[in-house]
Amino acid sequence: MNLKISIIVPAYNLEKYISKTLDSLRKQTFDNFEVYIIDDASTDKTVEHVKKFCEIDKRFNLIKLSQNGGISHARNVGIQVAKGDYIIFVDGDDSLSKDALKRLNNEISVSNEKIDAVYFNLKVVSDGDNAVTIREKRYGKDRVKDGILDTKQALQALFSNKIKHTTPTYLFSLDILKNNDISFPEDRDYGEDFATIYRILAKSKNVKVISDRLYLYTQRMGSATHTYNIKYAQDNLKTVREIESFLKKNSQFHFLENNKDLYLIPRLITSLSIVSKIKNKNIEETVLTKDIEKMINKRATQFLSKKYSLEVKFKIFLNKIHLLKYVFYFKR
Repeated sequence: MNLKISIIVPAYNLEKYISKTLDSLRKQTFDNFEVYIIDDASTDKTVEHVKKFCEIDKRFNLIKLSQNGGISHARNVGIQVAKGDYIIFVDGDDSLSKDALKRLNNEISVSNEKIDAVYFNLKVVSDGDNAVTIREKRYGKDRVKDGILDTKQALQALFSNKIKHTTPTYLFSLDILKNNDISFPEDRDYGEDFATIYRILAKSKNVKVISDRLYLYTQRMGSATHTYNIKYAQDNLKTVREIESFLKKNSQFHFLENNKDLYLIPRLITSLSIVSKIKNKNIEETVLTKDIEKMINKRATQFLSKKYSLEVKFKIFLNKIHLLKYVFYFKR
């Protein structure tokens, strides 16, 4: 089977990285693909670099947005223009291993069932200016065995942190997104993946998991995951509340109740970490800190459960005695 794969590359002011990203796509050992680079109103030379690839390879297409709308908007534009059987999102400062698309095509081709999504692993690489942190190395750690998961198993794997909600480490059936009107939330500056992946898996009957590290994630200090903004914490909290509402409205997913806190508490801890690292807090940020602490404690019903890692248990304990925020403050 030779499926057509649509590759969506959101790009904003990535002149330093975009050529390497696109070169990794052009050198794929699988050739039945199309690439849409969605330029999000860049003000540097990103577009100039992209145009060179479009001129030498007709599979590459540039879409220039007149106003900066954020990564979710760029991805949504890509979903609308994509014409492939499957779709994959590659951030404009990352890369794919040279055999990534061939491997994904083969995994789908040998399956007896219609595959709605393929989850694969990532490898964290430095951009040359910064060493890869221990946290980032852990992020790509193998946690689940290769195989095919049904809807229930896939959601359980997500909510127990065995698979991640990193959009670029998935290949999706384009029909799953379009037929279910699934898009990325454009009101989020942070955690758009966290707010989307569970909704896609809830509509996927068969999710194939492979542990191969096909995606090369570039750790950049200027990225959202390495900056501190109150809206990032607020966005995370909004998604936490959305997920809880989603589970209440969809009783068929009641089996996730046992793992819900396991999935949500680490995200609440991340929110607290973000706010704690903001210097010279105003009243809004101080109130938000207290709200997050209460949310963590309220949801920590499985505090002594073995399901939590020792690190998370310790952080919950520190939060209970009102010390966790200070740990984040001094670690900034």
